[in-house]
Amino acid sequence: MAILWPAAVGKAEAFVMFRVPTVQYQQNNGLDSNKDGAVTKGEAAARVQNKLTRGLSDTFRG
Repeated sequence: MAILWPAAVGKAEAFVMFRVPTVQYQQNNGLDSNKDGAVTKGEAAARVQNKLTRGLSDTFRG
């Protein structure tokens, strides 16, 4: 969070970081997992956590 949107640090998972129709939303709309026009801190964090988990499991498999 400190890199993507520092203002979200310490906020609840439901904190909206980006919303339609902003440029920030357009640039990060891939993080909007439920496609409701808003990217929440929880959605962004889940995406990063999933990538980390996949990366770690690949590392320990080989």
